Amino acid sequence: MFIYLFTPIMAFLFYEMLKSVRIKMNNKDYTTKVFLVLAFIIPFIIFAFRDSSIGVDTQIYCRDFQYIANYSFLDLLKNGYGEYELGFLIFCRLLALISKNPIVLLIGSSLLINMLFARVIYKQKTLMLVSMFTYFFLGNYLYNLNIMRQAIATGIVLNAILVLIEKKYVKYMILVGIATTFHTFAIVSLIFIPAVIFIKTKKQLVLSCVVLGALILTTLEVVHVLVLRYFSHFDYYFRNNFHADQHFGATSFAYVAVEIFTVFLIIKNYEMEEENRAKIVVYSIGLVFAAFGLIMMPRFGIYERIAKFFQTFLIVAIPYALNSIRLVKNKQIITTSVVAFSLLYYVYIVVTNAYLIVPFQFWQGTW
Repeated sequence: MFIYLFTPIMAFLFYEMLKSVRIKMNNKDYTTKVFLVLAFIIPFIIFAFRDSSIGVDTQIYCRDFQYIANYSFLDLLKNGYGEYELGFLIFCRLLALISKNPIVLLIGSSLLINMLFARVIYKQKTLMLVSMFTYFFLGNYLYNLNIMRQAIATGIVLNAILVLIEKKYVKYMILVGIATTFHTFAIVSLIFIPAVIFIKTKKQLVLSCVVLGALILTTLEVVHVLVLRYFSHFDYYFRNNFHADQHFGATSFAYVAVEIFTVFLIIKNYEMEEENRAKIVVYSIGLVFAAFGLIMMPRFGIYERIAKFFQTFLIVAIPYALNSIRLVKNKQIITTSVVAFSLLYYVYIVVTNAYLIVPFQFWQGTW
């Protein structure tokens, strides 16, 4: 358990060490990059060299990797394997060229996942330490130990959002398409294109958020029919026993409260000027989807899974929201409160072993 608590502590120490230091080469400042490399070393090690017993789905991925490794690329393209998307299958088959040992899958996926999330934190730049703590404390870091495909897809979608904010729509669609080849639910991210194009005012944004929330709460049957028709292999998300052990409890309420509060700060404090509009729209719509998706989690899992994509927006949205607070004293108080609250959430997740990751074990299989 201590190794999970050790991760953010080391990240904070690295930040403090480098805060007053400038690392330059050829007149270019590499301090931020060095900080992120150091901060993500431990997450990389944890992800890459964990035992297959760490995380709900890790054993399944390790087992199936060994089967996929015996298929040719042509067979995978023609017939696929199980319910895995094509991009993930190709990713596995490429790793199998190095070795058929499943530890290669853990190392390869760890490198990709951590690079994707580190790049997002680097690119957004605002309150970087807060962004880092948000990644660690609010579930994404620990949850990614369970959801390899979705973690990769989410990382790609987050990077795609940075492209969408610059209104590079074609590049955004390409990146979402790539993410969808790792996890089908990434396709939902395309909703942000019309949102960015058509939502011009705060009034339109608030109305859109209300309508989206209402649709999520009232369209169970419609969504079920669409899934059965076009994505029938996801029907298990609607079965009564899929989330029989879950309910809208304290952790879900905490997530929803943070998401709604973040949206409130963004809409309240930022003007819908052209330079800010895309960020305001994407962060607000995404977090509203995440919040109402969690509210509906006890009824069916499909919105909860989609919501997991959008919960990661907190990594960039929380620093963006906090940065909008004009009074320095208020900004310090609210930032400290958000970080402290997030830390308590993180400790709770670790202590209760919510994601089946405790006690931590390094790889016990063959090398």
